[in-house]
This record gives sequence, C-alpha cells and structure tokens, in this order.
Amino acid sequence: MNDFILDLKNNGIELNESMIKDFNLFYTNLINKNKTTNLTRIIEKQDVYYYHFYDSLMASLAIDKTKEDIKLLDIGSGPGFPGIPLKIYMKDLNLTIVEATNKKIEFIKDTLKLLGIDDVRCIHLRAEDFKELESFDYITTRAVSTIKEQLEYTIPFLKVGGTLIAMKSTLKANEEIEESKPLLKEIGAIVKKTISYKVLERDYSLVLIEKIKKTSSKYPKPLHKEKK
Repeated sequence: MNDFILDLKNNGIELNESMIKDFNLFYTNLINKNKTTNLTRIIEKQDVYYYHFYDSLMASLAIDKTKEDIKLLDIGSGPGFPGIPLKIYMKDLNLTIVEATNKKIEFIKDTLKLLGIDDVRCIHLRAEDFKELESFDYITTRAVSTIKEQLEYTIPFLKVGGTLIAMKSTLKANEEIEESKPLLKEIGAIVKKTISYKVLERDYSLVLIEKIKKTSSKYPKPLHKEKK
C-alpha cells in the first residue's frame, strides 16, 4: 500500500487519508462481490491496487484540472474503471458512466453508495445507443475494442476541442494509432499526443485524441444487430 501511494506521488498524484479510505472500501466491496458475481479476474490486493486503481488514476494526467465543471464520460467502465478512481481523486468531476452489462452497472451504483458519492450518472446502455452528442470535455475508454472501433462511438459525444483518453498497452497503442489514421481524418479528430507510463513492469500509454470539428450526423454507427 505504501508503494502504491509513493508511486502515485512520483507521478504527481497525491492521495489524502479520505481518498485512501475510499480505495480500501472499493477494494473490499469489489473482492466480496466478485465471490458471487464475475466482475474481474484480478483479485490479489497488489494487483487490484496497481492494475485497476493505479492504472485508472493515470488517466488524470491527461485532464486539465484547472478547468471548472469538467464533464467526463467513461464508456465501457466494467466494474467502475477508470471512472470511480477518477471520481475519488477528483471530487468535483462531473462524471457519467455508460456500461452495457447490468451486473456491472449495479455494482458501480452499489460502490458509489458505499462511498457516499451521489452525483455520478450511471447509465445501463450500449455506447452506440447513447444520445448526448457534442456534450463532454473528456471521454475515457479502458480495455474496450481498438482505437479505430472506438472513434465511431466516442468522438460524436465530445465537444469540439474535447479529448478522448484511450488507455492502451503501449504495443497495441502504436499499432492502433496507425490503423486509425484514415478514420481520424474522416471523423474530424487528431492524435494530440501519447503519455507513456508503467504499471509495475508493464508498459501502457494514454492516447489523447482531440476532436477538431463537429462530427458528421452518420456517427455513431450501430455496432450491433438487434436479435429477432
């Protein structure tokens, strides 16, 4: 736990006692619920703190914390990553979580209630069915599809000048940026920069994609077919 706190501090992320307590509650709730509901394969304490909590908090490095009323949309949050850790760290964050799996959205709601957080919107929905276009300053995606696939159902929800924070392993990031270049031009976005970091011995990158013009009305495209 001390290494976790120190490693975050070395990246400019300082946790106070209240935040540390919240992460302890989050961890306990996740592990207890995971005994009966499959939420994560990562269950060892150090692994949860680093591969879920630490990794999630790295996304804060891409957020301009001097702005007021930052609106962030976390798409495909799973059991709350990176959304809940970011909210623990940034209390004033205007957070909306969209997650397609009901058991996970219910766990997120339960965790937020446990933490005494009552100002997060939790929406049980597929991302491509979300309707709030041109509304957010930031969007986070973690461990969901390729960057190319993400563009169609993330960029439409950003304000012009907003940023998609795509959280990737460094190896995949480099490949997927190259693959996404034609669609980036069509959809009106650019790769602004990448931020590299380590989680224990693994290399990861934040791929920051800025929206530079209003998105065509043909996006987001449906990514699934309704069952008959």
